[in-house]
Amino acid sequence: MMLGENSAAILAQGVRVGFAGRGDIPNGNLDLRVRHQAFAKGKARVKQHIAEIRSELAPFVKAEGSKHAIISDENMLGGMAPFELGAFYPDVPLRMEIIRKALFPNAIGNLLLMVRPYDTLFESAFRKRAERFALPAFPEVAPVQTRFEGGWPKVVDQILNTLKPKRLFVVTYGRDRDDLALLKQLCPTLDVTGMKRPETWVNSSFTDNALFECQRQIHAGEELTQEASWAIRDAFAEGQAEQPFAKFAPKQAAMLKDRYQADLATLRNHAGITFLEF
Repeated sequence: MMLGENSAAILAQGVRVGFAGRGDIPNGNLDLRVRHQAFAKGKARVKQHIAEIRSELAPFVKAEGSKHAIISDENMLGGMAPFELGAFYPDVPLRMEIIRKALFPNAIGNLLLMVRPYDTLFESAFRKRAERFALPAFPEVAPVQTRFEGGWPKVVDQILNTLKPKRLFVVTYGRDRDDLALLKQLCPTLDVTGMKRPETWVNSSFTDNALFECQRQIHAGEELTQEASWAIRDAFAEGQAEQPFAKFAPKQAAMLKDRYQADLATLRNHAGITFLEF
């Protein structure tokens, strides 16, 4: 959202900005759909897909009069479905290889990765997928997620080893973070004076009742379009469900919190990154 608010001011300084316009984020101009599944279809398909991603990125990285570009996409690491199988962004190496080859021979400068606590990330991801896809009840998934494979340190190493950015900033998720200060660190030549900080958080939440209704309709055979899902969200915006739609049991949440804290300690001591906590 911060890039949407300030895209014109950033562009005025000769820096191209590409980001997805999901939700109510203004000025979205990038639809970057990295498909690591191409590797399962042979070298020709991989080569073709790299060309597709290169074409999508071309307006930003090859623009006249622009030496720098800022590219942002929240799905760069991959989708959320593997979480339900106990896998944490398992396709990062393949996805980073596609991006690196699509950007070649352009140098990859500073990179920012935002990390979130595992318990709330998994709950949020499950809720998001429940808006459109048939899912089991969360208590069936929770034990698998509690024992998930991978984690943020592994993802960080995979990014470093494949993309080889000039500098990798790893930032903890927090709503009290200073996005303009982060932007200045990411692009030091940028003058952020006068730029706007986002005043609201855009993503509209589904209540527990809305998500239960989405799942009821999907399991009954309905195929929910995004518009139909939003209609359910609006119709069930009030009221409180008898039980939470997606919530780890206290012992499960404690295990995931402990693991997150252990991984943060690993990242604090990682010599190859700049680690920022909020």
